[in-house]
Parts: sequence; structure tokens; C-alpha cells
Amino acid sequence: MSVPARYLAAVDSPVARRLRLAFDLFEAGSDLMLQNFRRKHPDETEAQIRERLGEWLRGSDRAYPGRPYTFRHTSP
Repeated sequence: MSVPARYLAAVDSPVARRLRLAFDLFEAGSDLMLQNFRRKHPDETEAQIRERLGEWLRGSDRAYPGRPYTFRHTSP
């Protein structure tokens, strides 16, 4: 099966590289926050830690009360 040349060019475009970098940074940040939650809550199960991460990613202050900021979209 051959892949069209225009697809191969798009996969290696600057935009595609920046998007892959953004995904890599997101994954690294999530891994760091998981380690942080594991260290701060050693008695919780892995499922509870992952739930805590999900709440943190959604901006719930319940998951991480010391959070200095939240990412909330506001309409212009």
C-alpha cells in the first residue's frame, strides 16, 4: 500500500511537528502531576489518583486546592 506524497509532506510539516510537541509536553506534564499526586496521597489507589488527575485537568479546585490558577475559557 502506497501513501500519497501530499500526506507524507503534511505529516512532517511545521504545524504537525508543533502539534506532536504539544502532545508530548501534555503527556510529560500529566506524568509529573501523577507523580505529585502519588507522593502527596500515598494511601490512595491508582484509580483514585487518576480520578484526581482528571479533576485537576478539568479545573476542579477540589482535586488540588492549592492551585494558583485555573484554565477557564471566557467568551470575549
